[in-house]
Amino acid sequence: MIRTLRIQGYKSFSAASPVIVEFEDKPALLLYGMNGAGKSAIGQIIDRNGNQREPVPGCTLEVSPGGPFSFLVYNEEFVQRTFGNSAGMPGIFTLGEQNTADLREKEAAESELSELSGRHTELSDRKATREQELDRLSDQMHELAWKSYRAHDDGPFDRFLVGFGKSKPKFFQQLQRVTLDDDDLVEELDALKQRLSDIENDESGVKSKVSANGLEVFARVEADSIWSKTISGSTDSRLSGLVTERKNIHWVKQGRSFLKDATCPFCQVRVADDFEAELVRLLDTSYEQDVAVVEERERQYRVAQDALGEEWTRIRLEPFANESPLLNAAYDRLTAVLQANRLLMRTKLEAPRDPIRLTSTDAEVEALRLAIQQVNQRIAEFNGRISDRVAVEEEVRAGFWKRLKSDNKDALTLFEDAKRGIAEAIQELDTEMSTLTERERLLRARVRDLAARSVGTLAAVEAINARLAHMGVSGFEIVKHTDKDNLYRLARPGVGIGEYASLSEGEKTLISFLYFVELVSGSAAPDTSTPLSRKIVVVDDPISSLSHNYVYDIATLIARELVRPGGGGARQVVVLTHSLFFYHELLKHLKDKHVDLRRVVKSSHSQVVPMGRKDILSDYAAYWQILKDARRNLAHVVAVPNAMRCIFEHFFAFTERREEFRLALEQLEGDDHRFTPLARYLNRESHADGINLTDFGEYDLDYFMSKFEAVFNNTGYPDHFGRWMNSD
Repeated sequence: MIRTLRIQGYKSFSAASPVIVEFEDKPALLLYGMNGAGKSAIGQIIDRNGNQREPVPGCTLEVSPGGPFSFLVYNEEFVQRTFGNSAGMPGIFTLGEQNTADLREKEAAESELSELSGRHTELSDRKATREQELDRLSDQMHELAWKSYRAHDDGPFDRFLVGFGKSKPKFFQQLQRVTLDDDDLVEELDALKQRLSDIENDESGVKSKVSANGLEVFARVEADSIWSKTISGSTDSRLSGLVTERKNIHWVKQGRSFLKDATCPFCQVRVADDFEAELVRLLDTSYEQDVAVVEERERQYRVAQDALGEEWTRIRLEPFANESPLLNAAYDRLTAVLQANRLLMRTKLEAPRDPIRLTSTDAEVEALRLAIQQVNQRIAEFNGRISDRVAVEEEVRAGFWKRLKSDNKDALTLFEDAKRGIAEAIQELDTEMSTLTERERLLRARVRDLAARSVGTLAAVEAINARLAHMGVSGFEIVKHTDKDNLYRLARPGVGIGEYASLSEGEKTLISFLYFVELVSGSAAPDTSTPLSRKIVVVDDPISSLSHNYVYDIATLIARELVRPGGGGARQVVVLTHSLFFYHELLKHLKDKHVDLRRVVKSSHSQVVPMGRKDILSDYAAYWQILKDARRNLAHVVAVPNAMRCIFEHFFAFTERREEFRLALEQLEGDDHRFTPLARYLNRESHADGINLTDFGEYDLDYFMSKFEAVFNNTGYPDHFGRWMNSD
């Protein structure tokens, strides 16, 4: 393998000091660089110096022991050599001899292949029908489930529907992924909505529990025996008979306080001299004590009821309490009984002699306490929720999807049953087709083995055509020119032999690269052969004129056929490319232990620098890399304005801020007329028209960068500039 590559004085590489590239001992080397950086020069040096074909002066290759090595380089010179005229291209020879028995076996295998192909087509059509049936069923289910999406895409749960991009299949797939066991508790949407509301209110804080104290007073007063006692005056007084007969001792007691100067306060007649003494004997101490007890119990009851009313006013300030129908009903029932008892107590006070029976409030008090307990439970749950808003939102998210899954459960079950039946039918077809495919593979392999025994180009022709068909190219194929020479020709279905000139640039690139792959695997002449382990392969931008559809295939071919990470590949494979797409496709196939990464950069002269796997992830990053390279003197300042223009076009198109971009340029022009030509250039977009305005004076990197940063500052994106320019 190549150990060291020394480049000096060739094309864009400096003549004053050499660039020395030390190769790591890995199967593959990827060299990435922008167009014009000097990549192709590296491939040309390896080709000319390795094959001793007009070696480049001042440039040398140092290879490891184990040679001699064969250097195969795919570049523009190779394409010109192999497709230099319309007659065809040199063949790739294989050795062998075909006898009559081989020919009969080959014909029988080809006949069976034709029959298998027909059967395979029939099975494919049946599979396509079942797949279409599944697609129709899926579409119906998507529409049905989408109603759930539409019901909530503009409401409190819309945050849980972000990320589907109005995609019905994605929403349906999410529903399918939700697990819902039979014993799962599925919350109602109103409850979930309330939980969200609790944590969304920025003013929400921890709630205090509500309480009603002193309720035990009611039971204690109601149970007092004083209410059923007949309270009457003493019988020792001569007034007792009349008072007892009239039942008006309470009236006498009240009038006693108005008796002045032995004159009746009601009739204004002077009473007997012993009247006051008799009145004292009538209203003796026991009577006064009993009445005092009644008055005290009535006061206690009244105070407790008033205290309950005050606490109820505070309780009602709590929304959970105010919303509780159970609590409100319990309070109303309790206050009704209390009010009725108060009326009876006032009757007892007015007529102590008459017994009364108070209604017990035990049941109503217990009901009130239970209702308060339920409200406090809600408060405790609320406090728990707002203590961890993130966790609650995740719980609500999970509950919301379980609710949707539950609402669509029957339809999903029917769909899964139908899908399972169709899938089983498709699996049976796949199994049969797999058997056919394996048989076809064996037959084709046998046909290729038999065909390869002939001296000529047949094996290579079939291999190239097979690769074209595998890549979906059906508009042309390659055939042998004659049975006597080693040339290919172009053939188009239904047209016949075609001309080389009818190929597009992409088709030429595709055929030439497939030919190159066969050349690496085989030999360019029937009498020479070099093991793959002693071949050093260089591939210079094989996808420059290809559509993205073939980039995957070319990257796969290089990895699997040339590098072969599992072993058995070329001794060394060097790939040079300007395409990040192609670069990343190659990296998908190659692990770090298989590939060495470098970057070719150019300022005044070309250089080769180390590179990490994720140093450049996109074209947008590549434009920023040009600016960073220019600041480090690794890229020429001439490339800076175009990189700036491409960055602005990508960024302000993506952010939909083109108008702010235009206004920022106008403001900077107004402040600095020197900036006007550069502003015109930056605002034209990379594909505006064919006119390229570059007359904006000398290339001053510091000036360019200051204006570039000013545009981001004036449009409100200074952080974006800083993040990209300061990243490693």
